Amino acid sequence: MPEASAPDDDAAPGGAVATRMEVGAGGAREQGQGSTFAVALVGVGLACAAGAARRLGDFDLPWHLALGRQMVQERALPTRDALSYTFAGAPLRIEPLSDGLLYLAERAAGTAGLQLVGLLALLALAGLLLLRAAADVDDATASGAPPQRGALASGGPGTPGQRRRSLLAPALVGLALVAAGPWLSVRPALLSLPLLAAELWLIDRYRHRRDGEAGLGSLSALVGVQLLWANTHGSAPLGAALALGHAGHALLCQRLGGDDGSLLPARDGRGAGAAAAAGLAALLCTAASPSGLSLFAEPLRVWGYGQYVTEWTPTTPGFLVNHDPAALALALLTVVALAASLRAGGTRPALFDVAVVVGALALGAARVRLIPLFAVAAAPLCARLLRDRVAGARSLPAAALLLVFLSPPALLATPGARVGRGWDGENLPLGAAEFAAAHHLRGPLWNFLPFGGWIAWRLGPAVRVFIDGRTAKLYPDAFLEEYRLAGRDPAGFAALEQRYGLSWALVRARAGEVFDRPLFEDRRWSMVYLDDAAAIYLREDGVDGRACRGCERYQLLRHLSPPLMLFAQFADPDHPPPAPLLGALDHDAALASRQAPRSLRAAFIAAVAALGHRDQAAARAALARLVALDPDAEPTSLIAQALAERR
Repeated sequence: MPEASAPDDDAAPGGAVATRMEVGAGGAREQGQGSTFAVALVGVGLACAAGAARRLGDFDLPWHLALGRQMVQERALPTRDALSYTFAGAPLRIEPLSDGLLYLAERAAGTAGLQLVGLLALLALAGLLLLRAAADVDDATASGAPPQRGALASGGPGTPGQRRRSLLAPALVGLALVAAGPWLSVRPALLSLPLLAAELWLIDRYRHRRDGEAGLGSLSALVGVQLLWANTHGSAPLGAALALGHAGHALLCQRLGGDDGSLLPARDGRGAGAAAAAGLAALLCTAASPSGLSLFAEPLRVWGYGQYVTEWTPTTPGFLVNHDPAALALALLTVVALAASLRAGGTRPALFDVAVVVGALALGAARVRLIPLFAVAAAPLCARLLRDRVAGARSLPAAALLLVFLSPPALLATPGARVGRGWDGENLPLGAAEFAAAHHLRGPLWNFLPFGGWIAWRLGPAVRVFIDGRTAKLYPDAFLEEYRLAGRDPAGFAALEQRYGLSWALVRARAGEVFDRPLFEDRRWSMVYLDDAAAIYLREDGVDGRACRGCERYQLLRHLSPPLMLFAQFADPDHPPPAPLLGALDHDAALASRQAPRSLRAAFIAAVAALGHRDQAAARAALARLVALDPDAEPTSLIAQALAERR
């Protein structure tokens, strides 16, 4: 007789019951996990809404709108500059898709249309990051094998559905949005982030396709996205580098590929020829824009522009700690995830993944402007690498949900961001531009570089700018250096004044910042407008100085007049100021208050003038105005202390 064999667990009645109980418990657990994941997705959506809820204050957006307006009105791509007078008629390179889209959105719905574009871009970015972060690229089902039975009960990584719903995905997407938060302003650069995420996702789809699938749809879409990117933003060469890098990785895997889990898995070598063709096509598409081949040189030019544009300054530990701690946290988490992945077990990254993340980390560590690229590249891979390692942690759901729902308030609290609809008058020269329009200032203009965009949008084409934010697209490096020196050196400013016949100036006037000191010191120029963002000067013997004799001049104040020095000079109870000086301060305080009723500086100057007159009632009224504007500001505290000491 043949030897009787022991029944397996599935055949035994007890084993069948245990299996059914295991599946039932697993199904209930998976259903609960799905509900928690849905709640986390709501948190990510709120983070996107918070990122889009800021006032429009980016300096570059207005000149993109001006170029979009020109393109739509002329029904042709502008090829010669018409925004500046210093380089009028010079060859012009634009970003037609983004310029046109943003202008049409503004024309259709005003600032609400622009903020809607921002919201849609952020939702697209978050969705693509979630797709990458939640992708089950390492599951056995990629080759057609069924998932391992018993994974739920054993506390392992779980089913493919569970892995796709890992809460690490939305948690790290929320962290990535906060890390990129300082740069999530509505402008073409924002539109480039979903395009970067889309290319990385399409490359992932091609690499991790099932056996037998050609995956040509992913590669074709990759080439199409690159064509869009080349006509949307100057960072498009990065997309070509990704496509070529993927092609190189595929060729190496085809030649040297090893087992899954190695740096060069043989699976990634499938279709290496098609990947190489897609890489070359993406390279050609990058040049298929108004910039042509010069687009490849643009990133190299802006790399050294930190002295002209603050967002291109080097990344420092102080910046990360004080302005973007989320980026620092994501960087540390990424390093930990990569280091842990080198150990046995769990998901291991391929060489392409490591190169993308390390390269993006290097870019973000080099320039603050490139931190969003690191966040987009690193967060999804970090989620996948850590997913299996923390799957059994009981505190994971609570910690992940906490991180997700901290993202919206963190984005609202981004330094420099102000919540609301419309334009940000604290950053853009809204009032100054209206003053210039009302008084028909039309002569050769000297302007603060970042203000050039708003001047071109609000006052153009009647007023042309001296300079604007198209630093890598229009202005030569020698001209940029002349501009930089003129803002510090009287001789440099005098040389440009004589060369261009400067007649009026619109400059930065935010308290605590020092720009255009030569103008501040030159008494041939009279200040006629001041608010907390900008100031306007007229050269008395210039075209606008002669034409605008009715413009009321400031008698004492200049845009760099130190408020604390005024306080010390006029508010000292033991040393009353001379009557002529006090009269000049009265005049300037009244003029500043009329021009900018909600100006903290104007209210402070009015309070100082009242203290100079020993007028307690007027000083208390000015203090009440300061408290209403900003109760915690230093000027408010100074006036309150001075009044308390005089009781």
